[in-house]
Formats: sequence, C-alpha cells, structure tokens
Amino acid sequence: MGMWVLEPPNEVTIEAWIKTPSPSNSMVIVDLHQAPNQAPWLSLKNSKVYIDGAGWGGIALYGDTTIKSNKWHHVVGIIKQGVSGYAEIYLDGHLDGEKTGNISWTYTSQPTYIGIRHWAGQKPFNGTIDEVRIYDTALTTAEIQKHYTQGAQAHGIVLNQ
Repeated sequence: MGMWVLEPPNEVTIEAWIKTPSPSNSMVIVDLHQAPNQAPWLSLKNSKVYIDGAGWGGIALYGDTTIKSNKWHHVVGIIKQGVSGYAEIYLDGHLDGEKTGNISWTYTSQPTYIGIRHWAGQKPFNGTIDEVRIYDTALTTAEIQKHYTQGAQAHGIVLNQ
C-alpha cells in the first residue's frame, strides 16, 4: 500500500472511519508494519479501539468506550516516539484513552496494511473501513474534532448542534 518516502516521523496519527457487525472480535484497521514485531497498528480488540506496537516497552492502549455494532465510528490513534513518548486514542471526536512511556520503533521500507495484519492475513477486519489517513505528525484535538464533524454527515451521523 504505502511506505515512508521521506525521513520517518517521530509522531504518527492513524485515522479512519469504521463500521462492523462484530466489534468484539480482534481485527486490524491499519498496520504500519515497520520492523518485525515493532509495527504500530490501530485495531479493535474486545469491542474497544486498541493501539499497539510490540517492542514499545509495554505500551498497549485500549480506549475506554465500547464500539457499537453496525454504526459508523471515527477512530484515531496517535503515537509519539521517545523516552517521553505517548499514545492516544480518539473515538468519535473525543479522547478515549491515553498512556505515556518509552516508545520506539525501527522504520524499514515495509508496506502499510489496511484491514489486516502483515503476517499470514492475521486478524482481518470484518466490516467497512473508509477514509484512512496517515499523518507524520500528531493531530491536535481540534483537528480531530473537525475531521469528525466534517465526516459525520457523509456517514449518516446526526450531530447535536
């Protein structure tokens, strides 16, 4: 799918719209697949948004909110490398989980996977993934809320004014 063309970033934001009939299953939304077992990925696990990358020193983060079946959701995962690194999850425009720690990964020229993990087709996404975006910076809360508001109508979501 894609590779980093320029220097690898210290911050990454993964953003997508998802809809699934069975959010309780463990399934991948986006896998950036860099070095083996150090791939930052955004997924659903135990009915919650989950962001991880093995080799991060134990940084694995679940969102707090249970995903509803057959409803569109805007999901965002942010990862910043470093001794003071952090991971954040946003669901439908709101911060849903955050964690700090020593985060690092090694960039290689591996492809990015959407809807599946990089090895042997593991954890395929059951449902629809739309408008995937990957940024080489950490989006702000205001930017995430703006993207949610802009995409909500296209996904049949009525927002309270």
